[in-house]
Amino acid sequence: MGFIDDVKRWLGREAADAKEWVDASVERGHDELDQAERRLSDDPSTRMAALQDDIAANDQAFDSLRDKADAALARPQADADLVEDGVEETASVEAQEGRDQPGGP
Repeated sequence: MGFIDDVKRWLGREAADAKEWVDASVERGHDELDQAERRLSDDPSTRMAALQDDIAANDQAFDSLRDKADAALARPQADADLVEDGVEETASVEAQEGRDQPGGP
């Protein structure tokens, strides 16, 4: 009966893990519900201040993403501007001398 006992112990451990996960999820749900109830009971000026704080936090994240996107797009746009002006792209001095290649001088 060793195999059946092992399966029962394994199922018991899995059930305990599932119970912990459910309890943690319920706790997070209760916390979020309590926070929502507090916000509903706040006066309008407090609600407005909380909304502005949320907007400011989201703006910072958006600004950081926008800066990354602008930086990624700057190089191709600069290259395109040079081509439009008739300037041809040339290899760098390091590339011409082979220093940027593995095994180069």
